[in-house]
Amino acid sequence: MLKEKLEEHTIKLQGTVEELGRKNYYLEQEDRVLKELVRNYEGWYRILKNFALIIFILGKLIVKLYLLVFLMAFDVYVTFFKILIKFLKFHMGSMIG
Repeated sequence: MLKEKLEEHTIKLQGTVEELGRKNYYLEQEDRVLKELVRNYEGWYRILKNFALIIFILGKLIVKLYLLVFLMAFDVYVTFFKILIKFLKFHMGSMIG
């Protein structure tokens, strides 16, 4: 009788071990899938972060270029008006004098 119970428990334990082995296999499969998803997510996050940084830097450069062009154009206008004023003073002075 003891031997029969022992064999019965042995069979149950073997079934439990096999079932746990199957569950472990599926968990390993899910683990691989999840790790791959996390790697993909991290890769996309890194790409998007770098892209955003590039856009930010380009935006700053464009603003600085616009400002530089504006200031250069302003400087040209100021120089033009200074020359115009000198020209007008010279000709107005010669008309008066």
